Amino acid sequence: MRFCLWMALKDWSLIFFERLPNLDAFVMRIGLHHGPIIAGVIGAKKPHYDIWGNTVNVASRMETTGMGGRLQVVKETMDVLTLFGFTFEFRGKVFVKGKGDMDAYLLLNSPDD
Repeated sequence: MRFCLWMALKDWSLIFFERLPNLDAFVMRIGLHHGPIIAGVIGAKKPHYDIWGNTVNVASRMETTGMGGRLQVVKETMDVLTLFGFTFEFRGKVFVKGKGDMDAYLLLNSPDD
């Protein structure tokens, strides 16, 4: 399941860049985390689907503190993804609101590289 989610994200990003070739100055940051979330539809006049929880908050912090063109994760997510052949480099500690300093890792290679 986790590998399928990774491949879906990878496929989405490849299609995104293929269809929008004039984005030379565009730099994407990706933050990823795993764990439980709460999801639901909110709003009466203009309903929309949303997700909440610690998992979402940590992923968001990984994105906002990340580096352009790189995928950043915390140690727990890195540990899971290394089981599937992904390799990472230690970036250092980053401050995560409500959590304090957390070890951050940057993706180096995926299993098919």
